[in-house]
Amino acid sequence: MRWDPAIRASKHLINEGWIGVPVLAALEVNYWENWKSWPWLTVAERLTILIDAIHPLYSFRMLFGEPTRVYCVKGRSPDQKERGETHAVISLEFPEGPNGLILDCSTNPTNDHFATFRFDGTEGSIKGTLGIWYNYPFGAADTLNFSSKTKSPGLWISAELEDRWVPDAFIGPMGALMKAIHEEAEPENSGREHLKTLQVIEAAYRSAAEKRPVSPQEISVDLDT
Repeated sequence: MRWDPAIRASKHLINEGWIGVPVLAALEVNYWENWKSWPWLTVAERLTILIDAIHPLYSFRMLFGEPTRVYCVKGRSPDQKERGETHAVISLEFPEGPNGLILDCSTNPTNDHFATFRFDGTEGSIKGTLGIWYNYPFGAADTLNFSSKTKSPGLWISAELEDRWVPDAFIGPMGALMKAIHEEAEPENSGREHLKTLQVIEAAYRSAAEKRPVSPQEISVDLDT
């Protein structure tokens, strides 16, 4: 998801100062997933946070840095067959960035499925949709709109995004690996980098279990292995 067109474009806009200092970041995914397509997932103790929310959590870390605290609540629908959670609300606190909020639901029984995001800052805002969750799994193109009181006073700019998360964004991790080999450097999507995302995932599950904010640093991992 870090190479999803709308997310990658948002990273560029944030780096270029279009929204100033980020103060609030929100992303909501609301759709229906046929988890029976993966029988081993229907009996798994962990579901939505580990399988779905890991993508926006990974992206939020790229956009805003490492969260210092995570607060999570999760749940199941009364009639669901899956063992694990199918909806979650995850709140993130960043030391020098925004307050973050991720809402993820995979049991929407209607045809009103959506995936939206909005990043607000001191100078402007970025908002859009993530097309993969519209008419899932076939999806649609992302949308992106942004505005800055210093760079585009009074105007919202709409970007046309032809590429999609699936399959176009898959060139991102492959390209990062090739670049790292060429430069003899650690790739952006290294194993150590993924471990940091898993720290946040574990913090979310611990928060839900213990009903308290949890620092990812409470989760012990060996990043030097």
